[in-house]
Amino acid sequence: DVNALIVGGSRGLGECTAKLISAGGGKSVITYFQGAKDAALVQADINSMGGFCEILAVDIDQLDNIKINFQQSGINQLYYFASPKILSERGNVFDAKQKYAKFYCHNFKRLVNNLIRELDSLSIFYPSTVYINEKKRGFEEYIKAKLGGESICQELVLTNSDINIIFPRLPVLQTDQNQSIAGKPQNSMHNATILLPEIRRMKAL
Repeated sequence: DVNALIVGGSRGLGECTAKLISAGGGKSVITYFQGAKDAALVQADINSMGGFCEILAVDIDQLDNIKINFQQSGINQLYYFASPKILSERGNVFDAKQKYAKFYCHNFKRLVNNLIRELDSLSIFYPSTVYINEKKRGFEEYIKAKLGGESICQELVLTNSDINIIFPRLPVLQTDQNQSIAGKPQNSMHNATILLPEIRRMKAL
C-alpha cells in the first residue's frame, strides 16, 4: 500500500500527486507552509471521494520538528515538491544561489536523513528539471542547485541500502513556482499526464 508524505502538497504538483495517489487507493500526508486553506481544500476533495489525506503545517527550515509518527503512519514514500518561486536571475545571483540550494539541496538532504533514521525502507521522488539538458540562460543557479540535488540523490542511494530514489528531469510544468517560465495558466491535466507514470514507477520500486 502507498502511504506518501508529500512535501509541498497544498497546490500544484503536490496536490496533483496526492489526488492521483488517492485515485489509486493510496493514502497521503500533505504538508504546507502558508497555504492552510488550500491544503484543507485538497484534503476535503480527497476525503469526500472516499480517500484518505491528512494535512500538516511544515516550515522547510525546521524539518527536525515535523510532528508525525512515521512508524505509526506507515509512511513508505516521500515526494519532495518544496520550492521557491522560480525566476530568471537578472537580479541578485547570490540570493538566487542561496535560495535554490537551501530548498533543493540542504533541506532535502536533512529531511531524507531524518526519515531514514525512523523508517525501515523508503521510496523517494525528487523532481529534477529538463533545464539541465537545455542549459537555459538566466537560470544558471537554479540548474546548479538541481544538479546538486541529483548528486545528493545518488549519494543517498549509495550509502543507504533501504531507500530507492527516482529523480526524473521533468519538463516545465504549470505551477505557482514556475508560472513565470511556463507563461500560461496552470493546467492540472497536463501535470497529471506527466506525473502519473512517475507515480506508477514509485509504486513499482
